[in-house]
Amino acid sequence: MKAVGARGGKSRWRRAVAIHLLFAPECLVVPGLVPAGEPEGNTLADEVRVCATLGSDSERLLCYDRLAATLAPGPDAGPAREAAPVSAQRMFGLRRSAPEQPPAGSAHAVRLDSITARVSALSVSGGSPVLELDNGQVWRVLDSEQWLVRVGDAVVISRAAFGSFRIRAPGGRVAKVERLR
Repeated sequence: MKAVGARGGKSRWRRAVAIHLLFAPECLVVPGLVPAGEPEGNTLADEVRVCATLGSDSERLLCYDRLAATLAPGPDAGPAREAAPVSAQRMFGLRRSAPEQPPAGSAHAVRLDSITARVSALSVSGGSPVLELDNGQVWRVLDSEQWLVRVGDAVVISRAAFGSFRIRAPGGRVAKVERLR
């Protein structure tokens, strides 16, 4: 007779039951999903359970679609998509402790490779030119030998190798820059 130990059949059965309970339709209910005015006997959770019991895939999908149609519409995604490039432009060049790649499908999934802006102010800090752009960004020129730019000039800042950035002035001159703010 074979003894059933810790690695025997009973523990597998318990694991299978635990996994089944974990993925049971009742677990799909999240507190706060049921609208406040919903009657007790006919909650969204009850309706989800009914849909889950349907045998045919197409019937089950239709049931879930009917439920989704009765829910209040979510926030409109239009303005968030329009705001993403502005946010990406504002974040361009900033150093982050997190990885550069945002999660796919998020509003910040846009990754710019370059921006174009006009120089609104010039100053010198520590012997290096500091440019303030019309979009509010402030950049320091790191290799500034014979590199000239004037207030009002349009410049292009683009990504370079190893997380660095380059600025191109109207005359075609290029220099390495870092964003200060």
